Amino acid sequence: MIVSCKSPRPAALSQGLVMSSPYRGLVSILERELELHRRLADLLDEEQRALKGLDAERLLVLANEKDGLALQLRALDESRRLLMESIASLLGRDGAEGMRLIEVAAQAPEPEARELMRLRDALRELVETGETRNTTNRYLANHSLETVREAIRALAQADDIHKTYRPKGALRAYRIAPQVVARQV
Repeated sequence: MIVSCKSPRPAALSQGLVMSSPYRGLVSILERELELHRRLADLLDEEQRALKGLDAERLLVLANEKDGLALQLRALDESRRLLMESIASLLGRDGAEGMRLIEVAAQAPEPEARELMRLRDALRELVETGETRNTTNRYLANHSLETVREAIRALAQADDIHKTYRPKGALRAYRIAPQVVARQV
């Protein structure tokens, strides 16, 4: 009896069995990224409330939390980049540069292909939402700073140009304060 020593690798590759592991790893990384982006979106909502409430202490805490999330996201990005390099090499490409997640999903076996597309869509939506919230928060922060600058300017002018008391001691009335107080954030 002669036994064939053919390698099962080509058949496994065509069925996606051997290549499932890097795709599964990519799904895992993307799931973690999605979780961090959700947390970032929540932080941006909290930041908006803190900006509207002029809560400087809370803003400082949120800034530190956002910095921590940004570091974690960068680390995951690097892990994803390395895994994409590995997948690119399995697909016979020279590198992963320019390779998009949709292309990887098209080559992935099921159920990973479906998961990759779901995660891609969810991440895209969350990133767009985050950008919108960040733009709104930037506007609120700039507007708040401008209001503070105007208040300082008004108070400085009141002190420099106008004296509070008249030469004989009578109190002067100025209409500067209502301009500052009426300013809305």
